[in-house]
Amino acid sequence: MHPALELTRVSVPLGPTRAIDDLTIEVPAGSRAALVGPSGSGHTALFRALCGDRPVSAGAIRYLGVATHGRHPDVVRRTGFLSSDLPQDDALEVVIERMIRGGVLGGLTGFDARRQAEQQLSIAGLTDGAARLMGSLEEAARRRVRVLATMLARPALVILDEPARGLSPSDRTAVLQTITDALPATSALLLLTSSPEDARALGAVIRPLTVRATVTSRRAA
Repeated sequence: MHPALELTRVSVPLGPTRAIDDLTIEVPAGSRAALVGPSGSGHTALFRALCGDRPVSAGAIRYLGVATHGRHPDVVRRTGFLSSDLPQDDALEVVIERMIRGGVLGGLTGFDARRQAEQQLSIAGLTDGAARLMGSLEEAARRRVRVLATMLARPALVILDEPARGLSPSDRTAVLQTITDALPATSALLLLTSSPEDARALGAVIRPLTVRATVTSRRAA
């Protein structure tokens, strides 16, 4: 079985310098890994490169055994990307419909996808006021909705960029617990974060994110 994600000597430019330099990662299928480094060590630049929104200046990225980038249709279908920078102008009902479409892409019938979307939101206490804008929800609630929307498609790989950044301790716990509960057992996870506590809460193998880092995750138990 191919690893869920492989980066081989990847460099990501940031102006005249490199945000990420000579980075090698292997995230096996079904494993949980975290690249942990202080603010400014390149989390967001790397996340955008993985999404296909920023070019790499060197190296190769392989998703599920295929050399490609985040905008490739198969990567979009089988990979969930989630950052802490979330849109606020979508109605919650629109997000629910996206959850349903994602569930169908993940192999569910339309009926089952809607049922699971409503069930997950109900369990999270997020079903009231579906017509409201996402921006009217509290920050933690908005992030939890997006987590659930990402996971319903049962992606083979989930990449998270600081999903609990800036939250209070109780809200941080709620968001991380939602990730833990919603992540499919067969999905691989890569967390990009400045918080080793968040990585431990998700059961991820921690490796440092530094210039010229070479990191390899092991399979989660």
